[in-house]
Amino acid sequence: MSKRLKRSMSLVLAVVMVFCTVFAGFTNEQAEAAQTTQAQMWKFDFGSAPAPAGSTGGPVADGYIGITGTTLYTPEKGYGLDMNLASRFRGAESPDNVINDFVLGGTNVPFVFKADIPNGNYKVTLYSGDLLQTTSTYKTKVTIEDVAGESINSRRAVESKAYHASVADGQLNIQLTGDGTFSVLNAVIIEQVLPSAPEGLMLTSISASEVSMKWTAVTDAVYYHVYRTTGGSEPSAPIAEQIKETSYSDANVSVGDSYTYYVSSVNAFGQQSPLSTASEAASIPMPQSPVVPTNLAVTEVNAASTLLAWGASAGAADYVIYRSDAVDGTYAEIGQSAALSYIDQTANTAIVQYYKIKARNGQVLSDFSAYAASTVYMPPIVLPDGDVKLFDFGKGWAADGYVSVSSAAAYSAERKYGFGDPAKVSFVDRGTADALRSDFSIIKDTSFIVDLPNADYTVSLIAGDLNGVTDISITVENIEKVKRLDGNAVRPAGQFLEMSFDIALVDGQLNFEFAGTAPKINALVITKKAERTPGELPTIYLAGDSTVQTYDPYWLPQAGWGQMIPSFFSENVIFKNHAIGGRSTKNFISEGRLDEVLRAIKPGDYFLVQFGHNDATISVPDRYASPADYKNYLKMYVNGAKQRGATPILVTPMGRRSFNAETGKFNVSFPEYVQAMKEVGQELDVNVVDLSTLSIAYYDSIGPAATLSVFLHTPAGVYGAFPNGSADDTHFQEYGAIQLARMLSAAIKQLDLPLAQSVKEIELPANVPAKPTSLIAGSISNAGALLKWDKTATADIYKIYRKLSSEPDSAYAMIGTSTLPTLNMGGLVEGNSYYVYVTAVNGKGESAPSDPIFIQTKSALYKYDFGTIGGVVEAGYTEVTRNTIYTAERGYGITDSTGMIDRDRGAGTDALRRDFVAYFGNSYEFKVDLPNGYYSVKTYTGDWIGSTKTNINIENKDYGTVSSGK
Repeated sequence: MSKRLKRSMSLVLAVVMVFCTVFAGFTNEQAEAAQTTQAQMWKFDFGSAPAPAGSTGGPVADGYIGITGTTLYTPEKGYGLDMNLASRFRGAESPDNVINDFVLGGTNVPFVFKADIPNGNYKVTLYSGDLLQTTSTYKTKVTIEDVAGESINSRRAVESKAYHASVADGQLNIQLTGDGTFSVLNAVIIEQVLPSAPEGLMLTSISASEVSMKWTAVTDAVYYHVYRTTGGSEPSAPIAEQIKETSYSDANVSVGDSYTYYVSSVNAFGQQSPLSTASEAASIPMPQSPVVPTNLAVTEVNAASTLLAWGASAGAADYVIYRSDAVDGTYAEIGQSAALSYIDQTANTAIVQYYKIKARNGQVLSDFSAYAASTVYMPPIVLPDGDVKLFDFGKGWAADGYVSVSSAAAYSAERKYGFGDPAKVSFVDRGTADALRSDFSIIKDTSFIVDLPNADYTVSLIAGDLNGVTDISITVENIEKVKRLDGNAVRPAGQFLEMSFDIALVDGQLNFEFAGTAPKINALVITKKAERTPGELPTIYLAGDSTVQTYDPYWLPQAGWGQMIPSFFSENVIFKNHAIGGRSTKNFISEGRLDEVLRAIKPGDYFLVQFGHNDATISVPDRYASPADYKNYLKMYVNGAKQRGATPILVTPMGRRSFNAETGKFNVSFPEYVQAMKEVGQELDVNVVDLSTLSIAYYDSIGPAATLSVFLHTPAGVYGAFPNGSADDTHFQEYGAIQLARMLSAAIKQLDLPLAQSVKEIELPANVPAKPTSLIAGSISNAGALLKWDKTATADIYKIYRKLSSEPDSAYAMIGTSTLPTLNMGGLVEGNSYYVYVTAVNGKGESAPSDPIFIQTKSALYKYDFGTIGGVVEAGYTEVTRNTIYTAERGYGITDSTGMIDRDRGAGTDALRRDFVAYFGNSYEFKVDLPNGYYSVKTYTGDWIGSTKTNINIENKDYGTVSSGK
């Protein structure tokens, strides 16, 4: 080896060491670099080692770190190649030290350049090529951080391409591979890509206490830093870091100072953007004087303290309280409060004292408020005995015989009355001689509580103000008794609401909840009503939901067990069904329905209570009651009945049509509520009929298919209320309601109660009923007939089936049910003939069909097709349009068509059904002159594209509402 070669090698090593030291300086400061707002850059020049003057070798470009083919990566250097490479110097071709030399990888053999840099986003620029004129084309494939980039192709030139990369592990990896050629790398430039500086920084408000600002969001920002300068200084450390919103309020400001703000964004790598453009200067103004406080009042005077309250003052940070022993005396400061109330614990409550307050904002005080005077402390008296309780609310003198409620005394069991939250009560006196109407209390969003024996009471009240509006609502025992929404509880100045209402108390404590915009109350008088006496016959009251309620005939065949249970009892008892759909233990109370029962129920009566279906409806807050609340509500029903001498009986909610598809066994519905009701029965020693268990055992005994006749599953076109049929697994047909009533009655018969003696013999029959006999049809018209047959022993209900005689091989279809041995059958077609039979059904099942009968409908004498003017008319019908007005000469027509419309829905159906006349929201009359006699009338009502409801009245008889779907 020559001496020149040795010297060259030593020189190369020295240069490498120098540049390693420089680069290591950057890597040691990665944490700081990640926080800077200036982008960092690293530049590497690849080639042969620099040579002494006069010899060949590639010099390193200014500002670059030199990389030779033997510069291998080490953690100490923080950069380098993963293998030794050849290098070339083309100094004769170009004076540019960046491109005149390079390292050279093998054909199709990848090599990697590594650089330890902070995590973040980067722009990476690669230079690749050879300036030598005799050199062939180079194709270098590029992969950065495992992401393939565009290849660099060069021929007798050095080409450059820029790539974007993200570093998440502290090291950038650049892999180069020759694509059928050697791979060439001249230089690498790595530039940090910082997030964008936020734009649109603007101040949104400037006050004596804070400066608020906002800016436009930066796409890749995860949070923001806020900087502040004072007096033209440069921003240094942020005043707020990691702000996730695009707004900020600086509350650490001083009056008289001026601030300028900047914002930077920070991405997920912790890279911080340059600072935003400076905001406008924010000069902090002196605070304005707060508004003078109003509505100062002494709300309560206790033995050793006085309570004050007042309204909020605009601009106030807190309040200063002053006191004097004379109205025009010197007022001395006694304390401060940031709240709208104050307890004066140094008050002399043996004398009248006077108070004023000032609102304060920093060092700025408002003027004095108007004064408020205390009263001499008088210990509240204990509620007197007697059946009449009288309360006079206000600061003035109490009316004779009334308990004075002149301070916001909290309820106590010793006193037996008081307020739920005294802080929400204030008192006013207008200074007149009328002891009841001159003064009043304002009781907002809290309660007044009175302990009373359980009984019936009449509550009388006076509510009003000589000088202002009164707007009040009062809820008593969870029932809104005084309603402001209907206007009855709103009175202008000088007018008073004076009214009475009855309430049944069941928990020993009468709670009055007050609300409204001006809930002023002058007086309450609570009078116990006379004790109740038993009725001539026991009455059984029912409370429940839609599975219990009684339905009017329109809803056939839907029924509740409360509708059917009277048939299982003798005439020695009376039933009153208060059940109604959509109710739970909760809203049955809040709507006043429990109160209605408890105000009527008497000694010797019974109270059957079934809830659970709607209590479990968590999506409807008005109904929902948790199992724990359900228990508490049920106790009100039980105790209310007991306290009035009646006997409560709890009924667990029956099962829905819910079963295991594999086993066919039915599931327990609402199990938490079933258990909760049983627990109430045990805790209060009250009878519980477990209709849940009874119903599920019954469903299991007949199987899922048979329960279709129990629940409200009906075919389309049979029942007017369900024109499209129904598939309801909660509610019941008449047949199902009868079975539930039978089970419940049988269970009551087993109870040790006098009521058991009134239950009829209700054992399930051993067999299905015999087939019905003597089926006949009368009053046959063009559209219907009246069917009658003999009553069948043990039948609960009858089913009626028919089919066209012209289709002898077709199956009979059920067209209705009846609990009586008769049915007015409609829906027949004029001129057609039918076969009809009837079956009888009981809890055991369905009988064989009766002998079928043949029915031939008659032909109509008069037929009218109502429709559009000039529309298509059904053959054999007389046209009626809006212009067909009745005259004696014509003998038929509409009496008045003013406002009537007509529609034609096109040829999608027949001429009779496609068009119609209508009168939305009103009625019209069609007249026909006929000989006296009996007639059958058939109507077609409906709209081919929408639903309708049409009420029909013929010869002053209401035939009900006909509903139709599309």
